[in-house]
Amino acid sequence: MAPPAASQQIQDEDDAARLRHEGRSWSLVAQELGVTPTAAKLMAAASDQRATDRANQNQHTLFEI
Repeated sequence: MAPPAASQQIQDEDDAARLRHEGRSWSLVAQELGVTPTAAKLMAAASDQRATDRANQNQHTLFEI
């Protein structure tokens, strides 16, 4: 299991991505999380990358070449 600080970081990153996907501006996302808009963008990008990585790991090959 991730240490508490790492777990909180992941939660904050996921929150940034969720808030942005809900249509909030970067400045509102940043305000909600207590960070700069640039930090909020980086946090959301980290969450989105984790989601992409999970999807790639779970993707079934449709055609073998």
